[in-house]
Amino acid sequence: MPFDIKEIQARFPHPRTSTYRFYSEEDYCVGGAILLFYGINSSQTFCSNFPDVASLACHLRTINSRLTEEKSLEYAWNIVIANDKECFDEAWIYAASALQFAGE
Repeated sequence: MPFDIKEIQARFPHPRTSTYRFYSEEDYCVGGAILLFYGINSSQTFCSNFPDVASLACHLRTINSRLTEEKSLEYAWNIVIANDKECFDEAWIYAASALQFAGE
């Protein structure tokens, strides 16, 4: 699987926070953009486009099998927190690190 975060950002350039007031089915957060890019969630619902930490961590391990449970939770937590603080560039950095993680 390709791990190029720039491809994901290009396809999903406008993430939102989970507290955004006016959602449409096309809205997503950084974590949701990753899952949509890899086709992990086929239904466009709030839950699939705005995954919680545990769900995102699980899916990150599916995408990058080198991630441990602990490491995937750490990355997922950082992605969600940065995203919800509207620090999208920071969330993308964590996302790229999770996708490129090669082990410790």
